Amino acid sequence: MTANVFIASDTVLTGFPVTLTANPVDILGNPADPATIPVVEFIIDNNGDALPGYPVDMTRIDVGVYEYDLDIPAGLAYAGVYTVSITWPFPITFEPQYLYITVFSSFPLRNSYVSPR
Repeated sequence: MTANVFIASDTVLTGFPVTLTANPVDILGNPADPATIPVVEFIIDNNGDALPGYPVDMTRIDVGVYEYDLDIPAGLAYAGVYTVSITWPFPITFEPQYLYITVFSSFPLRNSYVSPR
C-alpha cells in the first residue's frame, strides 16, 4: 500500500483565522466522503512547538469538503510559519492520505508616508 501526500500553503495576518480545507476524492477523482472524518493531527507553531488540543476532527461542509478554522493570535510574537498535518483514509482502499499545509502568518505594519518639503 502507498500513502498519498499532498502539500499546500496559505498566508494570513496574525489575529485572523485561516480556514484549512481537505478535499478527499474517490478513485475517479470525484469528491467523496472517507470512512472516517479527516483529522487535524497536529499543528506546529512558529516556535517549533506542537499546539495543545490535537488531534481534532474537521467539520464536514459537503460531500468531500471538510474544513477547520485555525486561529492565529494577534501580535508580532505569533508571526512566522505554522505546519499543519491532516489525514484521512482513502474512501475505497483505506490507505492513509496526508495533507500538509504550511501557513505563513505575518504581522501587519502601520502605513507610513513621507511628505515632500
